[in-house]
Amino acid sequence: MSARQHALDAFELGAVNYLVKPLQRGRLLTTIEKLQAKVGKSAGVIPDTVWDKIVHIKLETKYLRWIQASVGNLLRLITIEEIFIFQSDAKCTRVVTAHHEAFIRKPIKELIDELNPEDFIQISRGAIVNLRWIESIYREDGHMEVSLKEKSDRLSMSSCYQAAFKQM
Repeated sequence: MSARQHALDAFELGAVNYLVKPLQRGRLLTTIEKLQAKVGKSAGVIPDTVWDKIVHIKLETKYLRWIQASVGNLLRLITIEEIFIFQSDAKCTRVVTAHHEAFIRKPIKELIDELNPEDFIQISRGAIVNLRWIESIYREDGHMEVSLKEKSDRLSMSSCYQAAFKQM
């Protein structure tokens, strides 16, 4: 069953929102507020302690602060803030900073869950970009490309990841 069909089925059953991974704190809190308004605080159907646990799940999440990456025979410790982009490269993931390129053995699909979604965004199946390093986004005929500060090349954005940027 497709994600679209799941969403349609959920709304037919009275869903107030639709959450997808990775969870975004703001969207989760909005969903909780909608549920509280729908149920009514006086109804007592959902205790406040349950809401508190749901909210704290996201707040307690620990995101990566630095990574260990290989550069030839050298192992570098790189802080997350200095990383421009993570890019799939054969069986490794390439880590690009202003001055270095290195490799880690963690795939993009695992890495995205360990990065703070307020700082990083996936732009394709094979690329995650640090939002702090985005200089501009080019749009043309439904196609989007990301230009990074201090880097001359543009990164192509897959159509399924464009929605996040259209809301900005």
